[in-house]
Amino acid sequence: MKKNQFHFFLLTFLAVILTGLTLAHFSPLKAVYWFFGLGFGFVIQRSRFCFASAFRDPILFGTLSLTKAVLLMLIISTIGFAAIQYNFFVQGLTIPGKIYPVGLNTALGGFLFGLGMILAGGCVCSCLARIGEGSVIYLWTLAGLISGSLLCIWSFGWWEQALPVWRPVFFPDYLGWGPALIAQVTVLAGIYFILCRMERSSIDKRGKVQRGNPQT
Repeated sequence: MKKNQFHFFLLTFLAVILTGLTLAHFSPLKAVYWFFGLGFGFVIQRSRFCFASAFRDPILFGTLSLTKAVLLMLIISTIGFAAIQYNFFVQGLTIPGKIYPVGLNTALGGFLFGLGMILAGGCVCSCLARIGEGSVIYLWTLAGLISGSLLCIWSFGWWEQALPVWRPVFFPDYLGWGPALIAQVTVLAGIYFILCRMERSSIDKRGKVQRGNPQT
């Protein structure tokens, strides 16, 4: 941190603490959300985590670190969400979660979302992190994100009716809770293992090239 930035840091830190204490006075749960969100943002900024990079970097740069991080996140979240949903299931309550039908609208929406991420140079998380760092150019990305989201909400019903969809698939209904969890974690872990092998192979090839060209 530069010396001339210290007073900005001090003011921001005090504002964060005062806001958290104010929220705790009226609603302790909102104070928890506030500090959790700040911690989550700190992790995103320091780790340079980005969903767009996770899918873009293997193709453009041949790096797999973020892709493996996303897979680990999916494995952990799969186990966590399965535990929460199963707890609701055994109590006879409605299972939480958004289980939507799959259709061409899903594929088209995914393509447009991915195209937007590549053009913007990052996902929503990294966009917010860059704005927090002071990158003004990402304000345009945020404006596009909000505009696109509002347009999607406005036309959501039309997409559902205009394109064919299939009924939602919830794996525990077909396989049972245990086998469904094991199957999903196994597939994700298998992809992670394959990426590790590809990364190791790439490192070995680069090592052989460097040993063959010691002047480089």
